[in-house]
Amino acid sequence: MKTTLKSDFDCVYSINGRIVEGGTVNLDENEVYYITAFPLNAVLLPYTVKTVGGKVCSNNDLCIKVCAKDCSYLMFCKRYSYIYSPTPFSDDCDTVSSFFSFVKQNRIDKARGLLSPALSKSVSDEMLTGFFEKYEYVLKADEEEKWILATKEGEGDYFTFILKHGLIDDISN
Repeated sequence: MKTTLKSDFDCVYSINGRIVEGGTVNLDENEVYYITAFPLNAVLLPYTVKTVGGKVCSNNDLCIKVCAKDCSYLMFCKRYSYIYSPTPFSDDCDTVSSFFSFVKQNRIDKARGLLSPALSKSVSDEMLTGFFEKYEYVLKADEEEKWILATKEGEGDYFTFILKHGLIDDISN
């Protein structure tokens, strides 16, 4: 099965001892794989994930399998040097990830700051929290302006986030 390895940090991977730079790899669903993420940033620590039958069996707080339409993704989170900490897929420099994190943290005023004035006026606080309620993770898809929102169980849905002048102007699926 074709699986795309994704992370929100620069890294290389070792799959059963073979180094790959990420992207799409073929993983037989009947095999056992040991996949190690080696961050290219000295602040982050490497870690290994065991997959069996296409399911993540170890470190599943740091690696989540997401299936969206016909695509399968293994999403790797950051692991920090001093504190064992899985972080939801977010990047402070990224508008969509920051917006998602603010909504999940119920910091709606901060989330609204990342919306265009027109979009911000057109949605209520309840609509924002309700819309994202079932999702736990956000992942940039390979297509421009496409993102995957994923549940804790790994079910993903594609969404388009249109940005204008650095602010989210439209969200659709």
